[in-house]
Amino acid sequence: METGPCIEGDCIGALSCLSDLCVDPDPDAVTGGHAGEDTDGDPTGRDDDGDPPVPFDNEIDIIFMIDDSGSMAEEQLALVGAIEKLVERLESPAVNANYRIAFTTSDNGNPLCPTNFKTPEGGKFVLSSCRQRASHFTFSTVPPVEAFNAVCASPCAHETIEVLPTPTHLDDTSRPRPWIERNNTISNLPPNISTVEAVRCLAPMGIAGCGYEEQLESVYKAILRTQSAGEDQYGFIRPNAMLAIVLVSDEADGSYNRVPYGNFGPYDPNGNRVFWQDESAPAPSSAVSWNAGVQCTGSGSPYDDCYSQHYDIDGNVVSPQQAASQAVLHPVSRYIGLIEEIAESKISGEENRYSRTDLWDFKANVDGAHKIVELVRPLIEDEEAEYLATVDANFARVYDILETYEKGDGYVTYLELGESDRVTLAAAVNTLAEDLSTLRGKFGLD
Repeated sequence: METGPCIEGDCIGALSCLSDLCVDPDPDAVTGGHAGEDTDGDPTGRDDDGDPPVPFDNEIDIIFMIDDSGSMAEEQLALVGAIEKLVERLESPAVNANYRIAFTTSDNGNPLCPTNFKTPEGGKFVLSSCRQRASHFTFSTVPPVEAFNAVCASPCAHETIEVLPTPTHLDDTSRPRPWIERNNTISNLPPNISTVEAVRCLAPMGIAGCGYEEQLESVYKAILRTQSAGEDQYGFIRPNAMLAIVLVSDEADGSYNRVPYGNFGPYDPNGNRVFWQDESAPAPSSAVSWNAGVQCTGSGSPYDDCYSQHYDIDGNVVSPQQAASQAVLHPVSRYIGLIEEIAESKISGEENRYSRTDLWDFKANVDGAHKIVELVRPLIEDEEAEYLATVDANFARVYDILETYEKGDGYVTYLELGESDRVTLAAAVNTLAEDLSTLRGKFGLD
């Protein structure tokens, strides 16, 4: 239990001075519960709220999803100071964490958002000095809002941020990665740049991002990219590290379902505008993200109560069972499910459900699913051409991967696949399975 700095090498009471910090020398004093709290002798170490202690073996992977829409200048400047304190805490002798920190934005692209200042990240990690992204700090309005000097130039002292090559548990080749990391006091930053200095330049994402924020979908895509070979951020999430996801935003999530409703979704100027705050406006406001996912009771100013709700594109309530295929906004279960999968893999190790099977049997299952799609294709191809194109591409991806594991007249066993091969195959299969899970909804069977 760290309590504060030592004063001339001394501490109050029974505390001991360790590396200039006052700590409790009794290791039992910090097992279970939160630091400084009494767990009343509970052998499970649960705190007063009944929560179990957080497992932490000094490895932590942190993803910051930072809203980069036009109203976020002040919040990003405040965030820089907060992350500095986080880094100082992670590097303190009492914690001495082996950490990775990555940044992405809330911008997944929208046909109504201009791309003349920047292109959407879509979950890609951003590792460049904000000084290299000066155009990202102009909010295109009348008159334009400029935030470069206050949010970037003031805190950031480096024109460029380049990291040293490092390997990952999935890639033995050392190469520059789109994140900053520290492992046993060794950083991937150049010797002349501290982590705090780097954060001052990396954390400001700008204010030119799409104003129809998709915070949860950005994190979802970021995680999928960490599991996909060929992506720069492949291998970011380590098997034994705690995963922390930090969302920094001032707007309700607007992650919308493009599969049934196209790229415009609820923002379509040629649609029914049922979720628009002002149906006569030339373009929707970001209030669409609230209106399309929340139901309130009462007369308003204020409402009696507000709670999450699933609506289809016409504003009709759909059941939780129908939400994945019919709701205009992705249900939160989509994102909870992915996080639970990551957590489960950290508990039980790499996915092994196919470990005793031959990939020939695996391919037979894929063939069966493909046959079903081919049978129903004539029934939905006119209305669901975009959906079928996505499914076809994902089938092709799985078949291409399986082809690399052919052996004689069959395939190698799943146990013969290396860890990176398993992750690549699992990511492709999971993407395909997610699309196929919505097939029933095309016929109103959910």
